[in-house]
Amino acid sequence: MTLAKIKNIVLAVAALFIAISAYGQPSDSLQTATATNLDYADSFVYFVDSGASPTNICANAYVFAGPTLISCCSCLLTPNGLTSQSVINDLLAAPNSSVSIKVLSSTPAITNPKCDPTTPTIGTLSTGLRSWIVTFDTPSPSGGTEKVFQLSMPSASDLNSTAGVCKTAQTHGAHSFTNSQGCLCYQTVT
Repeated sequence: MTLAKIKNIVLAVAALFIAISAYGQPSDSLQTATATNLDYADSFVYFVDSGASPTNICANAYVFAGPTLISCCSCLLTPNGLTSQSVINDLLAAPNSSVSIKVLSSTPAITNPKCDPTTPTIGTLSTGLRSWIVTFDTPSPSGGTEKVFQLSMPSASDLNSTAGVCKTAQTHGAHSFTNSQGCLCYQTVT
C-alpha cells in the first residue's frame, strides 16, 4: 500500500469519527444567553428538564464577564423539574453589569448522583434541558424581557476548556457554596 493510500484511509477514518461523534451529541446540550443591566435590576434564569430523558439531568451554568469565567454552578433537575436562579444572588461571584451565561446539560454520575460543574464531558452530555432568562434591556425594572437561550453544538475543546477552568478554580481553593436553590457553585473570581 502506498503512502498516499494510507493517508487517504486515515483521513476517511478521521472524517467518519468526527461525523459519528457530532451525530452522537445532543443538539440541545449547549445553550447561551446574556444578562444585561444587572447594576439596575436582577435577571432570572429558569432551567426545566423537559422529560425527554427518563433520568435526572444537570444544568451546568458557566458565567462569564467578557472572556473570563467568574463562576460556575450545577443544578440537579428531575424529569419535568424546574429551578429558577437569580443571576445576582445565585450565579454571580462578583458584581457585574452584564454577563454571558453558557449552560451545558449533562447526566449526573451513576456512583454519585450529584451535579458538579467541573465534570461534564462529551460522553455525559444529555438532552431535554430547556432554559430561558428574564432580563432587563433598559435600566427600568418595570418590564423584563423573556428570552430563550440559544442552542449550540458544543465542541470537545470548548467543553474541556470551560469545565477545565472551573475545575482549576475548584482545585486551587475557589470558594465553593450551595446557593439558595441547592445548586453547587464555585466562585472563580473574588
